[in-house]
Amino acid sequence: MQEFIKDIKNEWGNLSCIPVMEFETSNGDYLVVDIVWSDSGLVFDFHEEYPVSFSGEVFKLCRGRYLYPFDEYFVGLQHYLEEINQEITEGYLLSNGLFV
Repeated sequence: MQEFIKDIKNEWGNLSCIPVMEFETSNGDYLVVDIVWSDSGLVFDFHEEYPVSFSGEVFKLCRGRYLYPFDEYFVGLQHYLEEINQEITEGYLLSNGLFV
């Protein structure tokens, strides 16, 4: 395992809770995004009801489950969480008129 991934894994292990994102949608519902560790990146999943248009950085694993892979140029956990937030906002909420 590359050193930067070990550092991110240590950050993950030091969290007091598993990260979850919650977005209020324009229809009054909430979109809950669960995030889990994978040795190749962070996996995030959510109840996918509308089309998704994520960037080329994100790989679809199955319906509603995606991988944001580790990259040697982004070395902190915070960066990956921010990127997932941006992908959900731009590639799902905005593109489907769900952003509040």
